[in-house]
Amino acid sequence: MAKMLGLHKPIQLQDDAAETTAEQRDVFWSLYVIDKQMCLLRGTTPHLHSFDCDLPLPGANPEYPPNPRFLAAIEMAHLQEKIYYSFLSIGASQNSEAARQRSCDVLSADLTTWASTRQHFLSASAAVPIRESILALELKFSLLACKILINREDGRVESRSQRLVDSRESLAIVKALAEKRSNIDAYIALRR
Repeated sequence: MAKMLGLHKPIQLQDDAAETTAEQRDVFWSLYVIDKQMCLLRGTTPHLHSFDCDLPLPGANPEYPPNPRFLAAIEMAHLQEKIYYSFLSIGASQNSEAARQRSCDVLSADLTTWASTRQHFLSASAAVPIRESILALELKFSLLACKILINREDGRVESRSQRLVDSRESLAIVKALAEKRSNIDAYIALRR
């Protein structure tokens, strides 16, 4: 529906100048993030692709500053898209073992870089509002899910034990969200 509505393209005006409204951009990128989460968690094909999008990232308009957590979630979604094409797509099944291992190494490095520069978004103290805390849990869960998928494809022995550690931490996040499910934000995050 987002593509039918043209949310992935700037609006074409009468004078042929393309314009993107902040609302259009934010709706598209929100759907893009959800699409990537769903395709990885369910093992389904994504519907929205970065290569088929002509919209700028939030922050292109200085009058409308982006939420840094939102930008971090979009960046995570880009990484999730790379993981999908590297391991879950039809084309990925034809990759050699060496190519899969190279993808594991590159994607692990990308995730490590992302996490090291976004560490402040991945943890929440009791001092932050509950919505921020839930967003931190969601980002952390996305990171762990990506690590699990990469380690599942990695042929090294240590990847198996790391996958177990990350799986346990992921389940702890689900439990934490379930305990807060009376809050609407926690309930929505848990449903996703």
